[in-house]
Amino acid sequence: GDRHRALSLARFAVEDGHLQRVDAGLLWVVATFVREMCDESSGDFWDRTLAEAYARGSLFSALSVHLWRGHMLWHHGNLREALQSVHTSIDQSRAWGNPTVGVPYGQAMILGILLEQGELAQARRIAEPVLDQPRFGDGARLFEENYARLLAAEGHHEEALARLDRTEQMQTTVTNPVWRPWRTYRAPILAATGRVDEARELMVEEIRLARRWGAPSVLGRTLRVAGELGGPGAEEMLREGLELLNSSVARFELACAELAVARVSQDPTEREQLLRSALA
Repeated sequence: GDRHRALSLARFAVEDGHLQRVDAGLLWVVATFVREMCDESSGDFWDRTLAEAYARGSLFSALSVHLWRGHMLWHHGNLREALQSVHTSIDQSRAWGNPTVGVPYGQAMILGILLEQGELAQARRIAEPVLDQPRFGDGARLFEENYARLLAAEGHHEEALARLDRTEQMQTTVTNPVWRPWRTYRAPILAATGRVDEARELMVEEIRLARRWGAPSVLGRTLRVAGELGGPGAEEMLREGLELLNSSVARFELACAELAVARVSQDPTEREQLLRSALA
């Protein structure tokens, strides 16, 4: 809940390099991921630790770096490179010999990245053969959430809501939308089925939690999704989200916010500038 405390602990965990030398990749990965979710750049950390993993011959370290480096690239909006990194992690997980651990995380990330690229058919081709694959923990939750997003993008809104219902009892202690943005996923689908008031009520709580965390990327995204539902204060939310994302690392989310504000702007010059920037 306390971003500043979490960031302080995460910095401490990796600052002298000792943890990276003695741990194969379970603990320093988490610390560096927390830094990313606080919107603090990890610099060349992933590249350095990947080089060290290959130098030590640690396949587990390498697959861990490729997976979470891929998530970082996705978070930053570098979608093509993110996709390549996650695919590499999945291949290495299978070579390592226990794909049930890391592969579901990677499959979920791939679905999310492909959705943001607009590659719905490719996402469907990847999802279909693995729908009944056993999963557990956050890997299961992440896959269900992103598969629900795919269903919604395909127009299957009721089925998407049913899939999200399946995640309600998974990792229930996680409330921070930086890692579990279930309301952000659910609200647009509810709105698409006509349940707009219910969707707006969900986003009121999501905004409260995102403000508590305070990272510009997650708060900007949350405000953008809430603003796109319309209603009182919608344009103000969209513009605040855009302002926050202008200072964040999340370039794809910035483009989404620029597009959202352009749709409600009454100023033709502003609208054109926002659309050109989003396209770029």
